[in-house]
Amino acid sequence: VVVPFGESKGGTSLRMYCVSELSEVELKNYLEQKLSSFMIPSEIIKVDSIPRNENGKVLYDQLSKNSPERIKTSTLDIPKSDIELKLYNIWKNVLSIEEFSTTESFFSLGGNSLKAIRLMALINVEFQRDLPLAELFRNSTLSQLALVLSSEFPVTAGEVIVPMKTTGTKLPLYCIHGVGGNVLEFEPLTTVINADQPVYGIQSSGLDKKIQPAISIEEMAERYVNEIIAHNSDGPYLLCGSSLGGWIGFEMVSRFREKGREVVFLGMFDTIAFRFHADKNFLKRFILRTWFSVKRILYNIKVFIVAPVEIKKSNLERILKTTRRRIKYFIWKTKISKYQVTDEKLPEYLIEVENANAKAAESYVIKPKDVTIDLFKAENKTFYIEDFKYLGWEGLAGRGLMIHDVPGDHNSILKYPNVKVLAKKLEQRLNEINKKNS
Repeated sequence: VVVPFGESKGGTSLRMYCVSELSEVELKNYLEQKLSSFMIPSEIIKVDSIPRNENGKVLYDQLSKNSPERIKTSTLDIPKSDIELKLYNIWKNVLSIEEFSTTESFFSLGGNSLKAIRLMALINVEFQRDLPLAELFRNSTLSQLALVLSSEFPVTAGEVIVPMKTTGTKLPLYCIHGVGGNVLEFEPLTTVINADQPVYGIQSSGLDKKIQPAISIEEMAERYVNEIIAHNSDGPYLLCGSSLGGWIGFEMVSRFREKGREVVFLGMFDTIAFRFHADKNFLKRFILRTWFSVKRILYNIKVFIVAPVEIKKSNLERILKTTRRRIKYFIWKTKISKYQVTDEKLPEYLIEVENANAKAAESYVIKPKDVTIDLFKAENKTFYIEDFKYLGWEGLAGRGLMIHDVPGDHNSILKYPNVKVLAKKLEQRLNEINKKNS
């Protein structure tokens, strides 16, 4: 049950009372997948039951009486310095919450990659300190970030490998970035995966503004392989990638072999073997891409027509967003402006990283390799692809293709609650591989 309360910058805030076994963070992540941002409740209060009268109507006046007391600030770790107080106000703004402990993780409070980008931008404005996004993995609480900001020592920059979960005795899993370049989208996975499984992120060079991003998938693969070998010289190696990260991992397998190393696992999180036809001449490329666009439009029309009434609105919003993005992409191709994969406003350096990664993808030609691919495929498809069953990878994996269906769509399989299913299936495969290599 959702009810309005108070006033926020955007108008009236929303409070949700619910009966659920999920945590508040899990509920918020789930709602973010299903609703527009303005419909997400600012507060979620779990109750034992929803009070109703004999006719089944909700007794709104009894909701607050039956709900547990909100946690009072006095029971929390409150700001103890001027820096912590300034950070506290920034966090409240970014996370849209009123009370929290300075020792709680940014991610456990509902933080995600886009909120992290906004957080770091506001910190830069307030403190004139340019912290890398990866700093949130090393120092995820407000108190820890305050210590970083109070220190005169420079923050680690220029790193490609980001320690996300360093505990555990198993072979480390290296998670490769998508087109956005950062690895914050893997954070939910690190919280639900086996406690004995170390996880490291592989982020784009260029995120620290000092090193130019790689301009091709091949260059990324070579750079990342060298970094991983320097980090872990012996191997064998476990790789996984989200979307574009799957392409990079696919190319990295060959580079490892050239250096006498072995990749024993390559996981792809809904990575599509999309053909940009960079190896074709202009006319053939134009015909193939035009035909694909026609099929995509027809598919979207079909999905819209057959969808239930309540789904039509969300589908229409998605189609409009996609259309705007395609127009921006076309303008970008004419060299008039820069292109963003996401709809949210991003800092200039992140747009440059996205541009570099998008261009690298456009010029990459996927060719068959002697490799086994574990494809973790989203069950819900919200856009057209030519091969819904294998996502285009059939015939490209010389040693076989293993399909693992995961609830959610392309953008939500790494979010709660879907990431729990993904982690379970991922653990099963990694356990098999760890046993073989123990």
